[in-house]
Amino acid sequence: MNIFRKISRLWGKFSLKERVLSFAFLILTVFSLIKLGQSILNKVTVLKPATGGTLNYGVWETPKTINPVASQNNDVEQELINMIYSGLIEEDGKGGFVNNLAEEIIINPQRTSYEVYIKDDIYFHDEHKLTADDIVFTVSLIKDIDYKSPLFSLFKDVEVEKLGELMVKFTIPVEQSNFYNYLDFKIMPKHLWENIATDSFRTHDLNMKPVGTGPYVVYKVQKNKDGRLVSLSLKRNKDYFKNAFIDRINVHIFNSIEDAFVSFVKGNIDMIKELTPYQKDLLKNKNRISINYTKLPRYYAIFLNQKNSLLSTPEINKALDLAIDKQKIIDEVFFGNAELINMPISSDFIGYNQELNKNHFDLEKAKEILKDLGFEDSDDDGILEKKKGDKITKLEFSLLLPSNNELIHLADLLKADWGKLGAIIHLQIVPLHELHKDYLKTRNYDALIFGETYTINPDLYYFWHSSQTDNLGLNLSVYKNKTLDSILEINHTTNDKEQIEKNITEIQDLLYKDRPAIFLNNPYYINGYYKKINIENNQIYNSFSSSFTNIDEWYINQRRSLK
Repeated sequence: MNIFRKISRLWGKFSLKERVLSFAFLILTVFSLIKLGQSILNKVTVLKPATGGTLNYGVWETPKTINPVASQNNDVEQELINMIYSGLIEEDGKGGFVNNLAEEIIINPQRTSYEVYIKDDIYFHDEHKLTADDIVFTVSLIKDIDYKSPLFSLFKDVEVEKLGELMVKFTIPVEQSNFYNYLDFKIMPKHLWENIATDSFRTHDLNMKPVGTGPYVVYKVQKNKDGRLVSLSLKRNKDYFKNAFIDRINVHIFNSIEDAFVSFVKGNIDMIKELTPYQKDLLKNKNRISINYTKLPRYYAIFLNQKNSLLSTPEINKALDLAIDKQKIIDEVFFGNAELINMPISSDFIGYNQELNKNHFDLEKAKEILKDLGFEDSDDDGILEKKKGDKITKLEFSLLLPSNNELIHLADLLKADWGKLGAIIHLQIVPLHELHKDYLKTRNYDALIFGETYTINPDLYYFWHSSQTDNLGLNLSVYKNKTLDSILEINHTTNDKEQIEKNITEIQDLLYKDRPAIFLNNPYYINGYYKKINIENNQIYNSFSSSFTNIDEWYINQRRSLK
């Protein structure tokens, strides 16, 4: 008590200036002590992820079948499957795979046998233990044609046998370049699905109340008064065999990307599935928002139907390629958010050729090529034509594309570029479902703007082998080349990375020579989230939905621990 009286008397003797200086000194001392404490704290401790928090995620595609065997072409379903189920291996975000349910995988020298040792003490959400029986059962569903699994073609020739409670063996007839990657298929619980009839497989309640071994469990499904699904709520699986940090994930289902974007900007959701390049540009000054770019193995291209006599001429196609200002397309259509390419493989993927993918826009050279081929504008109508006897061939064809604002803008730029060359282009814009039904199956088009997605370890067999030119294949240019076929067949059945890379170089050289397609760009997959969510950005996956295999590494809360 006496000490405070003494301080009070002393303070009373201070002048105003001395009081101000003393107070300032006191504040500076306290501030310095705080900074010193923070410095010491930072030196001896480190921030680590902690459990807790809720993530509100906005999508606009309605999931109907959260079933890893049955789900087809629905990204949101795949994202949910990756949150709820687990595979023997999983993507690591760096272009490779790591063990997940598998403790160890032993591959024979011929790479036709894969013995998998499963981790012990892994349980489904209903507390049933995962065993080899569940893996054998899941593969049997995939291989049964009655279930119409999209994975059927990958596993139809695969034999799987149980070697023990936690051991299985996969056997394939011949070596396949990507079979190891297929082991990321998700495992379903035999005890829940084995007595469900085939005709109920896609409609059973378990499709919307799934039970897996993954980091999250569905606990609430909400519909509006019209019966439309509006949200799914998931909670952290506390018995998950690895760590997961975020406690709750609410998936909000909007009517459109525009509705989801408005909600995101208002802060009603923390993360949006995808942003258009235009939307991303609108967010550039929003400091609270992180923009995530995911590099995917895909491309946009103009597929030139080789059944068309005009477009089956390599030199004409080369001229058409050189006449396109691809960088302008990237800047105007994708707001700079794409990589310019002239061949299918983009950077960060096996077989990328930097020399082949330089910007080679050269309108004058394109004109020279056509002139050397005998094309000229003899009647001053702005259209090049070639005369051979009584036959006149005009530089004119139709360009088919799906009804999509970005692709329509892209097509308008192509039409303008080719107009400067002396070509006349007729745009055919059709809804996506009509494109598949009325055009792709029959290859009924001259040229087509479309996108294709390959895999992290590129196997281009399905896209460019001559066996894939019919309605079931993905060779959209109807391109046939026996030399190319031989190289594609080797790459389809080898795991020798040096051989694969060498062969991909040769494949691209052949495509560059014949130009059955004009490759334009690889657009970045863009999504956004508020900075309270901690996610590793700029990763490489087969698809954006694959990034959800690592959702157990995402976090909101943090805590300090000793170093």
